[in-house]
Amino acid sequence: MAYNVTNGNVEYGILLMGENMNVFEGGRAEYTVIKSQGNLFVHDGGVAVYSEVGDKAGVGKIIVEPGGTASDINIKINGYLKGNGGTISSVTITCDMDWFSQEEMAGGWFEVENSVVHDVKVNEYGTFKVGSGCRVSNTVVKGSVDYENKKNGGKVTVASASTLYHTVIEHGGSVTVDGKIVDSIVEKGGTLTVSGTAENTAVKAGGTFKLSGTHKGTLNIDFDATVNAEGGEINFSLVDRTTSDGFLINSMALITGGPKYSITVAADQAIGSYRLGKRAAGVDDKFDIYSEDDGGKTIQVGSVYSGKSIVDKERKVLYTIVKNDNNELFLKISSVEPRLPKRPVAVANITKATNKNVTVTATFCSDSKIKQYKVGNGAWKTYKSPIVMKNNGMVYFRAADSAGNWSLVNSFRVNNIDRTAPVISKITAVAQNSTAALNISFKPDNSGISHCEITCDKKKMTIY
Repeated sequence: MAYNVTNGNVEYGILLMGENMNVFEGGRAEYTVIKSQGNLFVHDGGVAVYSEVGDKAGVGKIIVEPGGTASDINIKINGYLKGNGGTISSVTITCDMDWFSQEEMAGGWFEVENSVVHDVKVNEYGTFKVGSGCRVSNTVVKGSVDYENKKNGGKVTVASASTLYHTVIEHGGSVTVDGKIVDSIVEKGGTLTVSGTAENTAVKAGGTFKLSGTHKGTLNIDFDATVNAEGGEINFSLVDRTTSDGFLINSMALITGGPKYSITVAADQAIGSYRLGKRAAGVDDKFDIYSEDDGGKTIQVGSVYSGKSIVDKERKVLYTIVKNDNNELFLKISSVEPRLPKRPVAVANITKATNKNVTVTATFCSDSKIKQYKVGNGAWKTYKSPIVMKNNGMVYFRAADSAGNWSLVNSFRVNNIDRTAPVISKITAVAQNSTAALNISFKPDNSGISHCEITCDKKKMTIY
């Protein structure tokens, strides 16, 4: 027999054993119990609430198709819930200890792909498999009440391209992440294994965190916790953080396995000192520095060791890893004034008064990639050879290095060219005696005359 729940209809309190129920758009199923060989299908636009699936006699199933909605679901022994793209919330995977002995236990199973899931409780023997394309929030993974035997704890696996938010892993529970997990707590006896990405993790005393992927954000580790990051990376992401924020890691000394360390800064990260980790006495490793550009793309600036610095030429800032006397680790970001090329030096081939052209030669420093000059108010031109000045005036020189830093401008004045001949407009001759000797005097009309010459026979000039 098959039940078809269509638009505007509600089926209430149906027991499915070897039967199927289809909830279509506008239909609603409430308080449905799915036992051995029973199947509940929630189609696009359909809704199922307060469902129980599972039976010691055989497998029961709930299938939530794309666009379907299911909430308040209790998955028991042999129960199976599959999400193929719908929205699922308030799921509890339980196991009745009175039904079978521990050796015979077959816990409930919850599997999703391309789905949105909220509020899941995975108890002992339960399995929650998160396939690709999922967003899951508020998950609690419980384990066995037997603290000596944790093998029957609830299990969660997260595929790549899926994210788990707000997860608590209690004693005996385990979560394995190939995708991403954000804001998680690992309690005593719980285990978190990450080959993908973890952000903001707290590991309580007795908890275990195994990292072969990348961890970002805060990492708080209790003294008796185990954090093994062999083959993993600890990334101190400072994006959206300020200099007043606390340390990202409370105890770097409790991280074993020799992970790689890196730091990511924003494109507009403010100048100042940022807190990285405490208890960093033995951390003298290399830190890879990454910077986000304006488009959010991450670019590696370079690598630096504790106590050393590296320059970001693009942002013109200096990154320095600082460890203080309390073994606290900081990243100090300071501005760097650009190192300008030296100002070009100019000399003229003639420095005394002259009626000839004056040649001005400029000498540029070795890191000058661009060499330029201009005369007076003219345009800047590429300097290739000495500049020949035919008239007095100003000539300017400048240079730029390969980073685009311009030198100060050197100005050179040429003012010793004189091409104007002196003019003598008045000559006076006075007889000296009867021999008709003359006393001749004259005064040039021009200033700046070096000397004058005179001749009486138009043949030989004599300095006057």
